[in-house]
Amino acid sequence: MVALARPSWRHAFAGLVGLVLAGAAVAVEWQGQLVLMSEKTVYGRSQSQGRPSAALDLSWQADDGRYLALGLASLGRTGGPAELSVGLGKSGAVPPQVFGGAVGDDVAWLADVTVFGAAGPGRGERPAYVQLGLGLAVGPRLRTGLWLLPSRPVLWGPQGIQRDRLVVVEATWREPLGAGFALDLGAGRVTYHELAVPNYTYGHVGLSWQRGPWQVFVSRLLHGGREAQRPGPLALMSLLWRFH
Repeated sequence: MVALARPSWRHAFAGLVGLVLAGAAVAVEWQGQLVLMSEKTVYGRSQSQGRPSAALDLSWQADDGRYLALGLASLGRTGGPAELSVGLGKSGAVPPQVFGGAVGDDVAWLADVTVFGAAGPGRGERPAYVQLGLGLAVGPRLRTGLWLLPSRPVLWGPQGIQRDRLVVVEATWREPLGAGFALDLGAGRVTYHELAVPNYTYGHVGLSWQRGPWQVFVSRLLHGGREAQRPGPLALMSLLWRFH
């Protein structure tokens, strides 16, 4: 009897990418990144219960701007729950005529449209959740971005099944300082439309340093939606390693 080779995860991902990004003009490029964080935050709020977190992200992009991204992140203690995320989108340059010629040819504006989903299990009082959404962004390349993120989260836990319509508007700014350093600023607004959850505003100011595939972020999170048991702004730190 002839033994059949067991397909590896590389073959499985290659098949998925080929199916999603079929028709690309050239071979699809991929890259990954591993991130260690003092705390995982999303939209200005902690997802890891005040504990360190680790994340693995893999992405594939075709030359026409289409891309596929997969992510896995821990949400607390080692061996505890993890969040799985997926994104499918397209990015590309915005024609200068859109801005009436006000933007010079030396400034490359980009637009990005993505459909994303995330899911995580519940534990204790924290409900399990599934979230589907759409991301729209525009901004000068490598400098700033304005994001509009409407989504539809569904949560189930001790209080039963809950649904909401969530809208996030976020603006970011990145200013290179030289020698691998950069200043990172951001602000956002989170609005709930169905659940009795207070809307809130958040922001951050941080400093990053990059050398080759390594990048270090140190930031200060400031917002009105912080958890009551953790008063004051949050100091965050993360270490990122890119590979391909």
